[in-house]
Amino acid sequence: MRMMEQMMIGRLDESDQYLIESAMEVETDGSDHDPYSHEPYRSAGRSRHPALLVHNDQPMNAEVPAELLTRHYLTPNDLFYVRNHHPVPQLEEDDLRDYAVTFDLSALRKGKKGKSRRDGPDGSSSSLDDTVDITLDDLRTKFPRTVVTATLQCSGNRRADYDREVQGGTKRTTGTQWGQGAVSTARWGGVRLVDVVRRIRGKDGVDDDGGDDDGDDGIDHVIFESLDGMISSIPVHKALSPYGDVLLAYEMNGKPLSRDHGHPLRLVVPGYTAVRSVKWLSRVELSTDEAEGPWQRGLNYKVLPPGVTDANDVDLEKMPSVMEASVYSGITRVERVRDASPLNRDKKKTKEDRTEVIESGEKNNPSTAEAEAMEEAAEAGEEEKSGASPSSPPLRPGDRVVVRARGWAWAGGGRNVVRIDVTGDGGRTWTSADVKRGAGQRPGRAWAWVFWTADVPAVVVGEEGGGDGRRTVEVASKAVDDAFNIQPEHCDSNWNVRGLGNGSWYRATARLA
Repeated sequence: MRMMEQMMIGRLDESDQYLIESAMEVETDGSDHDPYSHEPYRSAGRSRHPALLVHNDQPMNAEVPAELLTRHYLTPNDLFYVRNHHPVPQLEEDDLRDYAVTFDLSALRKGKKGKSRRDGPDGSSSSLDDTVDITLDDLRTKFPRTVVTATLQCSGNRRADYDREVQGGTKRTTGTQWGQGAVSTARWGGVRLVDVVRRIRGKDGVDDDGGDDDGDDGIDHVIFESLDGMISSIPVHKALSPYGDVLLAYEMNGKPLSRDHGHPLRLVVPGYTAVRSVKWLSRVELSTDEAEGPWQRGLNYKVLPPGVTDANDVDLEKMPSVMEASVYSGITRVERVRDASPLNRDKKKTKEDRTEVIESGEKNNPSTAEAEAMEEAAEAGEEEKSGASPSSPPLRPGDRVVVRARGWAWAGGGRNVVRIDVTGDGGRTWTSADVKRGAGQRPGRAWAWVFWTADVPAVVVGEEGGGDGRRTVEVASKAVDDAFNIQPEHCDSNWNVRGLGNGSWYRATARLA
């Protein structure tokens, strides 16, 4: 224990601990049974892809392997990354049949007496209390269906890079050691939150900032509660904007949500970090204050300054929680397509020329035969440039080769990614990538990632006399969004004890096999 004390970064506030224990009691009912006994992976039938890299199964935290991350623009439902905080709620048929979400709009009428006349879900006028229950069936049948393609990314994506790159790996973060795979994209189907709130309020209406049509009621936040006890909130200007596209989603890629991803109903907050997209949604409340609890006001989702290693050194109440996402990119595949250095003499093109596949070099991301087969099938027919001939002379350190890098990029806040720069020589020269998927999204509502490809001159590194098997190249990417936010070169300037928001250059060290 004394050895562990040296690694302590702070103490959990008693109020946060109480909320966590209370939430767990909801799941376990105070009994001794295993709260994870009904997890989807233990149930009959496969609901998760076997290639998912599982960091923890209680609760489930699993990411998409690099070699599969950009295989599909819309991530297959069973391959979508999983980030759970608690056991997955187990609902019986009766629970699903009667499933309803409680909407609490009482803060809008704070100080007003009596009941207001408002339209019900079916459009009829009625007198209702300050809280209204709307069933899942009502959401499906009495509101216009909206479909939004949006990327979700865990706030801790690439946390492992903080631990690997900062101070030689001696400055550690806390939390799941995600690679780049805690990000995925789907077409979400459901009902816009603003449409539901407007219907409940009827012709009294709610402005886009949450206030009544006849004045500002001081509503600044919308709070969301989950069946698993999680509570989170987002600013009202996002939640109730007709351009914010915040969804009460019941579909994922045209199919009902799976249990891992919020069945039967979840929130989807496009452009925000994924913790705000609350799963298993049970309650919505308009509020003058943000939500209580560790996911909103505690340490869990707050980016502390780089010099702070003890949470007791800062006033967490004065620090904002992560909300709108920054700009990110990743590299999922690198191929050597031809030699470029004048040192590589006597290079000849033959019928045996081929493209060599070079793995991205991520730890714990082994390639699989299934992944390779999917890659080859997807790329069949694509014109490849001449590869390195088997008769080419051995590569030497300092030689230059051209490699083809593939990857993804995404910016939060609805900002379009306008450029992805890729380098193979540490930033001395740059190549602008070609965006292959996801280009041309609506300004201010670019909720989904882009896929890109770039042919990049790269410098060969390795020991003299070590053979081609020890030769490597390092390729790095940085994305630029339409506000010209640019990924920083290193992550040390943004290091934080919780390992959140790593948006530094993505580096992939690839071995020349």
